[in-house]
Amino acid sequence: MKPEIVRTYKVVHTWVGIVSGVMLFIAFYAGAFTMFKPEIGRWAEAVPSAQQGASSPIDALARAFFATRDDAIGSAVLELDRERPGFGRMRYADKQGASWQVTLDNDGRLQTSAAQTAPAGHFVDEVHRNGGLPLAGAVAEPIIGLVALLYALALISGVVILLPSLLKDLLLLRITANVKRFWLDAHNLIGITSLPFHLVIALTTAGFCLHDWVYDTQDATIHAIGKPAGAAPGAKGKAAPGASADWVTPSRLLANARAQSASFTPTELTYRGLNSPKPQVNMGGEDWSGHMRAPRAGFMNFNPATGQLNKGISLLPRQQTNWEASLSAIFSLHFGSFGGVPVRLAYAVMGVLGAILFYTGNLLWIESRLKKNRQLAVPLAQPRHVRWVAALTVGLCLGAVIGLPLGLVALRWQASLGLDMAGIGLSVFNTALAAGLLAALVKGAAWAGYRLTLAAALATLLVPATSLLAGVFPGMPIGKPYVTDYLFIDALSLLGGLALLWMAARVRRRGRSGELHSVWREPAPLALSPQTNSSQIPSNQMEQM
Repeated sequence: MKPEIVRTYKVVHTWVGIVSGVMLFIAFYAGAFTMFKPEIGRWAEAVPSAQQGASSPIDALARAFFATRDDAIGSAVLELDRERPGFGRMRYADKQGASWQVTLDNDGRLQTSAAQTAPAGHFVDEVHRNGGLPLAGAVAEPIIGLVALLYALALISGVVILLPSLLKDLLLLRITANVKRFWLDAHNLIGITSLPFHLVIALTTAGFCLHDWVYDTQDATIHAIGKPAGAAPGAKGKAAPGASADWVTPSRLLANARAQSASFTPTELTYRGLNSPKPQVNMGGEDWSGHMRAPRAGFMNFNPATGQLNKGISLLPRQQTNWEASLSAIFSLHFGSFGGVPVRLAYAVMGVLGAILFYTGNLLWIESRLKKNRQLAVPLAQPRHVRWVAALTVGLCLGAVIGLPLGLVALRWQASLGLDMAGIGLSVFNTALAAGLLAALVKGAAWAGYRLTLAAALATLLVPATSLLAGVFPGMPIGKPYVTDYLFIDALSLLGGLALLWMAARVRRRGRSGELHSVWREPAPLALSPQTNSSQIPSNQMEQM
């Protein structure tokens, strides 16, 4: 391959990585958390209130709810109780967007209370989908979609760069005094060995985040051909009064689902189109026998009037057409919704390695600037743009590593203390992100690197520490619920915290004994005596003071 082509692709790879690396780091690191979104949600609400944990017989609850339903309610979800088969709670949202939970009291009458969503699961998912951007999802997601396209471009250009030395350096990881060589080997090793995974994530992310733009363009161009200008959409019609009284019971729908698939474990029934002449019941549940369409769910779609499975709408493994199965495979490859716990663990590991890939990419660019400085007879102070890239990389990336576990801990204590502070997880995360960035910009990447890494380790270790401290409060689940739902999260956090402690020690060592003119070297404190004046202080240390 011509050297000119390789150089061109190297420029593309470098600057695409610099521009998008930090957002991708946050998205991948939070994506590793989303592999255990339900477990994290249950960990953060380890002591649910009696009201939130209430459930009722599903047939009686559904019959009473639909008999008195307000016509403004167009959809409702019957959430099945994990611990009590045949019991559940109904949830719906009003016109203002508030969520409500409905159960039956001891006399069989409906009782309505404010419903909590899964704040911890929603929190990590929002950080993942928005890449840490403090923007609404409708604004942030298209930005992430465009970043994903740049990400795919960086992957392709990176392969082109590596082609000349692919066979020689493919599986090398040289741990020597040459720090840049180590980061380059780690970057190449992670990038090449996980290339298929990263290509799938990049392309599916672009599809998920940009599909609204595609649909809007189709509606304005392809679908608008032949439609009269100003034509009004056709009337959808209304449901017949009292039609829900003749619907089959939820227990019968569950029995029909078991007859369709023995490996399907239903978790909820979503009643949609309640005000239309053709309502549907979308039954969601786990089925690890194949590829599931959602992160942790496959679906069956039923007609509530007949209880029969709607043909052509099933999104359950082994119940789909070839086209539906192909689409589900694409979704499940992004979400890791196949193969059970081993695949989810593998996706979590690859998510963390992906974050390391973007972090090391920025470090390589910074190290290449240091190499040019070393070649000078008298090394100069690092250029301002190099210090800024180093500060942005260290501050935002490590700020995110601090903010995610702190947000989860805040949500856990909010639930344990019975508080209701909307958005506390995201507020804590954004505060940690801003604090990390401010520390790196004001004090420099060298000063902040060790301290933020240590703070990230302590924040991560707060997760298992919180479970230990919560044990002194009444109602803390001990025994089987703890082992199945919470110990897993605590164990992973403990391992992550110990790994970050090791990293902090390495960063500290380099800050103290690294190259004198490196951007990673902490300036030595100077004790000025009365005989010392500013002219005796080296210019590079004056700039860093």
